[in-house]
Amino acid sequence: MADLNALRETLQTEQVQKLATDLPTALTRGVAQGAIGSFETALEPFALSQRIARGHMLDFASRGRAAAVLDDEEFLNLQQDIVKSPLPMALKGQFISSANSLRAGTGGPEVFSQLLEKAPQEDNIVTRAQASMRAFIKENLQIDPELRETFAVDVAIGVGSTGGFIAARFIPGIGQVSLATFAALLGSGESIQRAVEAGASNEQQARAGLLGIAPGLTDIVPIERLFKPFKRIKGFKGALYAVAERMVSQGLIEGTQEAIQGIMQNYIARLHTSDIELLEDN
Repeated sequence: MADLNALRETLQTEQVQKLATDLPTALTRGVAQGAIGSFETALEPFALSQRIARGHMLDFASRGRAAAVLDDEEFLNLQQDIVKSPLPMALKGQFISSANSLRAGTGGPEVFSQLLEKAPQEDNIVTRAQASMRAFIKENLQIDPELRETFAVDVAIGVGSTGGFIAARFIPGIGQVSLATFAALLGSGESIQRAVEAGASNEQQARAGLLGIAPGLTDIVPIERLFKPFKRIKGFKGALYAVAERMVSQGLIEGTQEAIQGIMQNYIARLHTSDIELLEDN
């Protein structure tokens, strides 16, 4: 029995030592993960816009090359689809003009190959930026699996994810506008990423992204509460103390906001994934 107690004490001591040694690193990495991850997610609407533009251009080029053999209704549908697409106006005009020329016999199909040279590539500046962020997290910010599931590390990641909001809020003159913009991008990006993981089409992803703006904007509530002390307390140090106090006092409010946001995101996900429960932890 004495040996068993000694072993238990040794294990407990090792666990405490491991916690004392590794937890600060895990918390630091958690904050960094949260900050970088939020920016990566906020880029998702831009990545989707590139995918949608590329998809439209490939479709219009394929149908445009066949303009000479399309019947009148099919050709009219092609023109209408081009007009309704989110492509730039000048590019729409080039596609329509090229299709008309080919149908009239005054142009050749090679013009569509030239137009496709303007199409966004699958590997573009946005996707490369996202890939770089994910790679940096994977290579430099890995957290011990035993510590990753702890509440403290979850809090650290959550704190880090507010970094983008705080940076946006401090932009002189347009702080509130930039804060709302970042919140909308982050909410939209989260919805899009969940749609991508569920195998949704580009159109379904776009709809999810649009609906995701609303839950994203709910993030403004706790951030704005956090910044209230700066508006009424003279002196940066006093404001920081007030912010720290408010961070504790608003825990319930922020927790409620996160829960509401989760339900809203789950509702959006149900549009393309029927087995998602509204109260499921995402």
